[in-house]
Amino acid sequence: MRDVQRLWQVDTLPYTRQAVRSKQDQKALEVLVERTIRVDVDGVLRYATPLLRLEDGTQFNIDQRSIHPTLKRTEKHLQSKPEVAEIHNKQINQLVEAGFVKKIPEEEAKESKESWYIPHHVVEHNGKHRLVFNCSYEYEGKSLNRHLLPDPKSFDQLGDLIKATKQSQDGAASVSQTSHLTADDVEKTEGILYRQIQKDCFPEEFKLAKAGKSLPSNSRLLQFDVVYEDRCDLLRLGGRLRKANPLEQQTKHPIILDPNHYITRLVIKSYDHQLHHPGPERVLAEIRRRFWIIRGREAIRRHQRECVECRKWRAKPVVPKMSDLPVSRLQLFKPAFYSTGVDCFGPMTVSIGRRSEKRWGSYF
Repeated sequence: MRDVQRLWQVDTLPYTRQAVRSKQDQKALEVLVERTIRVDVDGVLRYATPLLRLEDGTQFNIDQRSIHPTLKRTEKHLQSKPEVAEIHNKQINQLVEAGFVKKIPEEEAKESKESWYIPHHVVEHNGKHRLVFNCSYEYEGKSLNRHLLPDPKSFDQLGDLIKATKQSQDGAASVSQTSHLTADDVEKTEGILYRQIQKDCFPEEFKLAKAGKSLPSNSRLLQFDVVYEDRCDLLRLGGRLRKANPLEQQTKHPIILDPNHYITRLVIKSYDHQLHHPGPERVLAEIRRRFWIIRGREAIRRHQRECVECRKWRAKPVVPKMSDLPVSRLQLFKPAFYSTGVDCFGPMTVSIGRRSEKRWGSYF
């Protein structure tokens, strides 16, 4: 039925291509559309959006006594630096005045079904101060970052997404701490992103492969020899190269990616940029050293059709339109040689006896 509906859409003019989003992105957009409201804050209408949470049944409750050590450390730090404490209080007051933060009575806090503590502190970068909230704070193995839906907006560069993901996981505060990542940090963060692709696009297949069970008969991965790797918690392509010892493990068993996921598109864009925008076959060959993108050639061509640099390199030169003839060549009903022109050509090599000389010619 889905294929029939797509056929009707294509057959109906004008046809507009719909953006392909992951299931989590679709859910996030549905929540934003259904539950976003406008509130009046001191005479100014603002949009209030809900918290984009995963529907996994997790309840956030924290014992106030468990956060006392953290609060005391923050208080001690602010007491030792009065200038930082003043900036901290100013930033908090700005959030309260803007309506982003609300102070509630103690009775309301006790009656609330859920409550959570988010550590915060002031950081300085390039002479500017800002208040940072650490949503990766953990209590009893739970943290906000692990139970929030991703932002529907995609990043422009894969490197920026890796840095942001690393910062989100570690709760890094300042930009200087996140601008230098080690090779291990990049590898672990990339594993998180690739795992997100597989869980978004192949949720059932991921669970079955992890449990060692067979894939369903209607699975898109049924045509591949899917292998689950415990070490990195990823689905890889099987194949018949297990005994090819000279090859690296990631080359023998590349990571399976969905072509329509936005992280996959960032991977293609990164490879295309690093290779200086070559043809699709070159990009595909390099990508398959690590990844197996379903319908990868089609995905790369789709990206290169939209890439500005690729279109510049593949553009055909346009023959300029010839200008109008000069007035001197358009004198009608005039005597011969009324208007003349001269031009020259050469040089030409001519033989005179046993020597060669250059000659030029001119014509009128």
